[in-house]
This record gives sequence, C-alpha cells and structure tokens, in this order.
Amino acid sequence: MLKKTLLAACSVVIIGCGGGGDGSSATVESTSGQVSCGNMPEMACTYPLEKLRSSIRFSHDRSPVGIEESYIVYVDMYGQDKLGNSSEIKLPYDHRFELLVDGMSHPLKQGPHQIIFLATDVPVNGQTYEISWFKGDVLVESNAVQSLAKSVEVAIDLNASNEMQLRVLNWQTDYTYDVTHLSVECLDQNNTRVRYDAIGNTQVLLETDQMTLSLSENYGLDYSKLLNDYQTCELGMVVYAHKKIEPRDPINKMSIKSHTQLTIGQKLF
Repeated sequence: MLKKTLLAACSVVIIGCGGGGDGSSATVESTSGQVSCGNMPEMACTYPLEKLRSSIRFSHDRSPVGIEESYIVYVDMYGQDKLGNSSEIKLPYDHRFELLVDGMSHPLKQGPHQIIFLATDVPVNGQTYEISWFKGDVLVESNAVQSLAKSVEVAIDLNASNEMQLRVLNWQTDYTYDVTHLSVECLDQNNTRVRYDAIGNTQVLLETDQMTLSLSENYGLDYSKLLNDYQTCELGMVVYAHKKIEPRDPINKMSIKSHTQLTIGQKLF
C-alpha cells in the first residue's frame, strides 16, 4: 500500500528531433532554407504512404454547470517499418487533417507536449463530423460520423462500510464502460492531506450497469480505521464510456474513436 503526504505534479519532458551523440540521422536545414528528411522513425517522411496509419479520438469530459460542453479531438499517426514494428509519428511534415462539423471548419493544429494534431472546443451537438487526411494537396482518406459519445451519469451508494455500489444511470448497449481507480485522499487531525493510491488492477471493465467498489480490495484500507484516524476522506476515480462508432465509409487507414469520461470525487465521510 502506497501512502503519500504530498501530491506529486506531473512533469513533461519534451524531446526534440535533433540528433544526439549516437550518430542518428536527423532533420537537416540546407542553405536554401529547405528541410530534408532524415531516416528517423518519428518522421512521417520516413515511410511510404501505405505504411502510415492515423487514429482520431473525440474525447468528451463533462463540463461544470454553466460551461458549454465540447469535444477535444486528438490525431495520432503511426508508421510501420519493414519488420512490422509501429512508431508514433511526431513530425508530420506535409501531412495535415481537416475537421468539419456540419460544414463548419474546426482547425486541427499541432499541439503541445508532442501531440501531433489537436482541436479544442468542438461542439457536442453536431449532426455530422467529417475528418479528412491530406498529404500536401492530395486527399489520403476522408470519413464522417453522425453520433459521438455523450455524458455518462453515475451514482455511488455509500454504506458506511468497506463496500459501496457504483451505478451507471444512463447505461447504453452501444457503449463499453470501465472504471479507473485513482486514490483515497484524507485530511488528518493536523489538517495534513494524506493520499492512498489504488492497488492491484486499477482499471476494471463493467459487464453490467452496476459494480461493487471495495476499500479493502482496491486500496488496502479499512473504513472503520479511516473514520477513526481522519476528519474526512474522499474517493477518487474516473468512469469512461466508449461509444461504438459507425463511420460513413469502411475504415481503411484512418480509425475513429469516441469516449466520454467522468472524474469523480466521492466524499466517504
């Protein structure tokens, strides 16, 4: 059981594409100002077009009351080498993607932290979402969907014991659901925050609209001891709902996925 008194912040290291001391080939700028392609796996120009694939994800996170809900759209590209190994593309060069929602353009730009393309504030109430992949001015593939993941609604029944029930209130058969256990955070008598991280299998697939949450199995904790040792405790988890997508055309090189997520902070006492 991992017990922490301080919350750690996530640190992101951004790695450039320049060559290091290992002699790897890298992008080189010529005297004419043009950039040539090196033989590096993160470069789209390393691969012939038939060895490139892309994945489009429409991600929805329920907004606070009063804030308009929207999707964030992520585009990932992958290249496959001669041995069949796939590498994530970081440098797309002349590849680009266009997103139209009911005919209105929502720009996909290169994102931070090595996200290759990103669109934010994409409306959730669109009738048709069309995405197109271009290499230069040549269309590689285009597809569209008419229905994406919407908000998931959840209730947790507390029993003042080690076990409680989670219920998905708007369970739908064309979705798959899973829960990721995060942590139990408590405030002790000295007003110090203490966090207990989840143990064992932290991600669980829901087979029905209900599941049992266990403090002892998921966190190695006992409700009675928590109640005795702390002023308050809160259970943290994320519920994901992945919608089965039915695109307009058969999938070729460009897959489309859509999910919604709900981050829960459930007060235990």
